Amino acid sequence: MVLKKWCIFLMFCVLSALLVGQELDVERGHYLKKTYQVIKKLEAAERDSTLYAVELIKLACLCCENGYSVHGYLVMERAFIYLVSELERENPRIVPLAAHTLAQLAALSDFHKTTPAEKIDMYYRYAIHTLKGFEHRGVAHQYIDALVYGMRFYAKQGNEEMVKECYTEMLATRKRWENITDKSLFYFSNEVAAYYIQHSKISEAEKVLSVLPSAPNRFLEATTLNNLANIALCKREYAKAADLLDRAVSGYYYHKNAVSAMIGTTCPPTFLPELSYTAKLYNSVGFKKEALKIYKALQDLLLSSLESYIPYMLEADRVHLWKMMADYFNEMQTFAIKNTDLEGIAAFLYGNNRLKKNIFLSPPRPRPIDLDIFQTDPYVKDLSDKLNAYITSEIKSRTQLTSDIVEIAKNEMLGVAYEREMRSYMTEIQQLRLFKLKGWADIQKMMNSNDAVLDFVELQESPDFPKTYGVILLKKDSKQPEFIHLCSHKQLEHALNHKHRDELLVSLLWSRMSEWLCDVNTLFFSPTGLINTIPFGGLKSDGSYLCERFDIHYQMNIETLDIVNSEKGKMRMDQSPKGIYLFGGADFGLVVHEMDDVRSQGFGYLPGSKDEVNAIFQLVKAPWKTYKFMGKDATEKNLRALSQNPDVSVLHISTHGFYLPFDRGIETPGINNNGKSGHFEPLLRTGLMLSGANYAWKDSMNNDFQNDCIVTAMDLSNMIFSKAELAVFSACNTGLGGIKDGEGVAGIQKALRLSGVRSIILSLNDVPDKETAELMTGFYTYWQDGYCKSDAFIRAQRDMKDKYPDNPEKWAGFILME
Repeated sequence: MVLKKWCIFLMFCVLSALLVGQELDVERGHYLKKTYQVIKKLEAAERDSTLYAVELIKLACLCCENGYSVHGYLVMERAFIYLVSELERENPRIVPLAAHTLAQLAALSDFHKTTPAEKIDMYYRYAIHTLKGFEHRGVAHQYIDALVYGMRFYAKQGNEEMVKECYTEMLATRKRWENITDKSLFYFSNEVAAYYIQHSKISEAEKVLSVLPSAPNRFLEATTLNNLANIALCKREYAKAADLLDRAVSGYYYHKNAVSAMIGTTCPPTFLPELSYTAKLYNSVGFKKEALKIYKALQDLLLSSLESYIPYMLEADRVHLWKMMADYFNEMQTFAIKNTDLEGIAAFLYGNNRLKKNIFLSPPRPRPIDLDIFQTDPYVKDLSDKLNAYITSEIKSRTQLTSDIVEIAKNEMLGVAYEREMRSYMTEIQQLRLFKLKGWADIQKMMNSNDAVLDFVELQESPDFPKTYGVILLKKDSKQPEFIHLCSHKQLEHALNHKHRDELLVSLLWSRMSEWLCDVNTLFFSPTGLINTIPFGGLKSDGSYLCERFDIHYQMNIETLDIVNSEKGKMRMDQSPKGIYLFGGADFGLVVHEMDDVRSQGFGYLPGSKDEVNAIFQLVKAPWKTYKFMGKDATEKNLRALSQNPDVSVLHISTHGFYLPFDRGIETPGINNNGKSGHFEPLLRTGLMLSGANYAWKDSMNNDFQNDCIVTAMDLSNMIFSKAELAVFSACNTGLGGIKDGEGVAGIQKALRLSGVRSIILSLNDVPDKETAELMTGFYTYWQDGYCKSDAFIRAQRDMKDKYPDNPEKWAGFILME
């Protein structure tokens, strides 16, 4: 074990030299410089020393600032262990540092719910008591931090005595130290006032707000006005409350970075809890319209403050924000579902759902309009190469399985630094337009008369309540969107695993929507959660398949509906040359008997894959150009070589796909271990097999991730196909992946969105070799003949339905995601 840890450490040092060694040549790289300095100082510090503990704390803070709060918590815990050992040596210099670290650790423990409340209480009491004793040594700010963290914890616990004690100490400390700013006082006092209001201590809240000086800015003034409005509501002074709320909402818009400032914190911007409570107060006295108005304002504030940050958001940022905001989103959705008869409620629910899907479901990274920037801008190319080298490196993959959290955190922060720097630079030089969420009326303008949008939504009142599914329906002539409740998560899960799966899905989902859709012929699906795994075209209702009665479109983003409709039904609108790159007939190596039944051992040869690629190669004519990689040429190396190639219009891969369940008990670094994986990251557990992949698949110790011919979704996400109009993954289960609330399907679909591909054909279940080849050749025939790709796919699938009317498993599993 000791040898293994030293090997990991040495590999990290080598990687650091390769990836960070040229850092001094980078003049612009703020993120790179900051991260490199933290790592360099940490590695220079002597282990088991106070200096090492200090540098660990800096690393922990860096993790939290970048949305990796779990890593930050674990590193902070490690730092505190070192500090405790110093305390045992009676080193008084590090006592305040240890106390402040303990307060930070308590806040993170509370945020992640990793520690019992009694222990967190003990942490705070020790930290506050200790820092108070050292206040005269210049640690007043650290003392204030501990009081703030503690007050938030005690407020959640309903411990009024400790809330009051923390607040009293805050006022006393401010009097003793003039450098404690009014800004700190405002944040703290308003949180205390909000606590008193929520516990019906109105006179106490008024007393706290009465001693506040003039607000230092409009945003903090808005927080005070919001608290005063809530007091007025509690006194039933409704006219006064309405005036105060209008002024508060106006003031909240002055803090455009409110949401981005949440990264690295454990507390949301004040307008989230304050306006949420205002809506609850209105709702409690039966003022539903006023409550809805407040929730709409809250929804709009979230959007306006997120817009400026979208180009810079990493996945970790989105996960962190969702963790912090999920309760508020669920609260708004619960309000909507309980008030379905309220005018405008479906429109509100639609806006809330689109906000969640567009912000938190991994929007594409800011790729350039064309690929020239990657060839002409040396800084972007250098960053891109280093980022890809880091992500596909052995140390990156191995450290997911090691217990050394410090090594994991250093590596994650290194990757984040490259990613942030590249996004920041590209956003700046391209002057990217900020994300704008379209309302339902904007979507309606894009629709044709016979279209219907089906925007699926997950509803959950709280973590203790069961999750349910519903759908928001919109048609061209709708005066308002329509909401229909469908079923519970448990019911849908049961149906998906039942032998009469399709019949149950029709009963749970389609039968509840069908009456509303009787006068349309085109459906635009925006799925969520388990709905992502359902190929609706193969469901049968009233004696016919849905794909017979409707043109079905799956949308990555419903905001692109106008692009699909502009292409639909127009023959030969785009006959520009397309470079079609085909992979098939892969030689996986290591022939394994009965491979179809023993996927944990490897994968068998697909003769239909070879036929499929050859048929497409033959039928595609000029001006389109085809290139094929067959047999031993269908390798990961050749696929990687296509990244950043502007000639790639279509990437077609016919092979085996896989999705492995996670097993936390597996500690080997390979992708596969008897049909399971020890990698927590879903993008490392789903992917494609190319020539030679069986060698790595059987050898669970293999970790040559760049050359093992197992192309994971992680690999795909870091290739660049910004010019690709379509990616076709003619393989089993390529549409599956880990499904997490707030993140969508973490698999090939997500990876290709990140790589810049516009549309994707993928499968939602096991698909047969021979019939898949028939479907694909039919699709390319129609597309070559001049149909747009969505019409071509619909026609090809209907042809297969006519040929195999009693076997939807032979053709229904594929969908085109646009």
